[in-house]
Amino acid sequence: MAATYECLIGGVAKTLRRGWSHQAAANGRDTFTGVVRARSGSYRPALNAPVVLSEAVAIATSSNANPTHVITSENHGIVSGQTVTVAGHSVSGVNGANIATRVSATEFTLPVASTGGTGGTVARRLFGGAIEAPVEQGAGGYGLATITTELPCADYNAQAERRVVNEVLAAGTLLAMLTRIGVILTITIHPNQVTGPTLAALPCDYATLRDVLDTLATTTGYAWEFDAFNRLRMFLPNTEAAPVNVIDGNDVAVGDISVTRSRTNYANRVILRYSNAATAAWGYLITNAGANFSNNDTVTVGGRTYTFKSSLTNVAGYVQLGSDSNDSLVHLVCAINLSGTPGTEYAAATTINPSVTAWTYGSPTTMAVRALVAGASGNSLVGTTATTAMWIWEGGIWGGTPITQLMGGTDQALTNVSTATDASWASDPWDLVVQSPETTSQTAADVLSAAVLAVRLVETTTVRYETYALGLRPGQTQTITIANRNVNGTYLITEVSSQNTNKARVLRTVTAISSLLAQSADRWQDAAMYGGAVSGGAVSVSGGGSTGGGGGGLSLIGFGGSSVEAWPAPAAAAYVAANSVQVRIDTAVRGSAVGTCYVRLRASAGSVTARLRDLTNGATAGTSAAVTNTAWQTVSFPVALTAGAAVYEVELSGSVEGADLALGSSYLE
Repeated sequence: MAATYECLIGGVAKTLRRGWSHQAAANGRDTFTGVVRARSGSYRPALNAPVVLSEAVAIATSSNANPTHVITSENHGIVSGQTVTVAGHSVSGVNGANIATRVSATEFTLPVASTGGTGGTVARRLFGGAIEAPVEQGAGGYGLATITTELPCADYNAQAERRVVNEVLAAGTLLAMLTRIGVILTITIHPNQVTGPTLAALPCDYATLRDVLDTLATTTGYAWEFDAFNRLRMFLPNTEAAPVNVIDGNDVAVGDISVTRSRTNYANRVILRYSNAATAAWGYLITNAGANFSNNDTVTVGGRTYTFKSSLTNVAGYVQLGSDSNDSLVHLVCAINLSGTPGTEYAAATTINPSVTAWTYGSPTTMAVRALVAGASGNSLVGTTATTAMWIWEGGIWGGTPITQLMGGTDQALTNVSTATDASWASDPWDLVVQSPETTSQTAADVLSAAVLAVRLVETTTVRYETYALGLRPGQTQTITIANRNVNGTYLITEVSSQNTNKARVLRTVTAISSLLAQSADRWQDAAMYGGAVSGGAVSVSGGGSTGGGGGGLSLIGFGGSSVEAWPAPAAAAYVAANSVQVRIDTAVRGSAVGTCYVRLRASAGSVTARLRDLTNGATAGTSAAVTNTAWQTVSFPVALTAGAAVYEVELSGSVEGADLALGSSYLE
């Protein structure tokens, strides 16, 4: 027996004419179009009337257990966590809506008790929304009493543009924020909503709900939707497996598949702009052939003025004049650094210099000063003194031109370049410019540019096929293996178009893509529905700005790697640091708390898994899939960083104790 379909309009079952269609896409709203006929001409569906389309299969039995084990007469298309509705079963307690757990293609469990029953159906909702613009006309195009009404419908996501939030959402978990939104707007939150990352407070000034949810999506990497039951949820894409795969000989695909290969996000030369390290400004204070300072002589540096006194009193900045210039400069260094003996070498009321540090060396004594903070701003730390001393810089001598400020301070800037090039570039160039402001060494930059090239050399494959299989929807991952079309791998379903071809069957056209870039969470989201910039300034988000310097380009953070280094796993499933690279990331400076981590792994035995670990807060930002390949393999996984500044590292775990762990390269995009 084939699946059956039911359409409720305003809560009342209505018969659809053959040919109805349902389009579900990852980058936009779901739509549904159907036609109903009213022979008497008295039925006219109301504008904005709720519409629900369900798909049901027959139940064979339920087990005498709690939870009960249900067996269907054919493939049900149910995935774990999905809400299903049982009707007409012989055990009444099994009937109703519950969340199912998939066991096999024809089996699932429900969290209810059964004494063992038979019959009835289990239904999944394919679509939930409302009529947008009904089109009425006489049947057959004639002016008859019998009318047909075409029902173009949009799903429940449309309401996000009609509701506004005017409240500061308190800092807390993603679940806590969504729960508060539910209270404010009387919206139901999905019962399986995950807790999600902890977020900073989000001020909303009469912001549309869509803008608020888009901001949360941009911040966390989660997609948002109102499901067919009109329940709001946010979730990580690519975490749900399709109920069926397309494999040679399993007859899931009707007829042949089509394969399109393209170069979306492709590059065969990567030009990585990385930074010179910022340097701190410095300078030297020398005396004229060792001549000592005089009473009331001053030295100004780092915004503080120090006065030499032959008789020390407790006034901030007073320094005891020494017996010679060497002695006086030692006292001055102690006053700047707040070291030595306060009250003897300098006034006890003196506080530490907040801008510079100082030390002495040589004979006659020279005082060296360096800005505490690297960068060009340190050059403005002016230093002046008495006539018996002068400030100099590198190579300066007494009698030369004195400096009036510290020198040598430079800001970190994207002035260096590392290039990774594939041999194909010579005849078919595809350039990509990326930037990594946090990278400051040539070695690290070369590793990073090579890692990016390895990912970008992958071409995107788009597969399209037709099927009668149930339960397929955008965001699911699916294995497709068709030898004659040279297709073998994991694909992401991006679109499912369903067409009622006859009274009993629905043919689905499925589009799926295979690419590391396409399958990462941030690529799957789209401003048309799930993400993008906040418009109109209605929503405020803590922090902001973008990482990096001029010239644009994709911004990356490297975590190192080596193609020759490996070390034994200390214990099965135990994580250890992949190398000595630890990077401090500030989400306010970076402009986002989400991204995609790319790691190049191989396993000597069993499997190896990578994760990005927040060492400051003891949290895991994201974890990769397990790699069993003994050859190098690049995998990607979404990450959610902790709000604020924290130190991160890449860690590896092996399934076999003592097996070598190796990280070829790694970076965060």
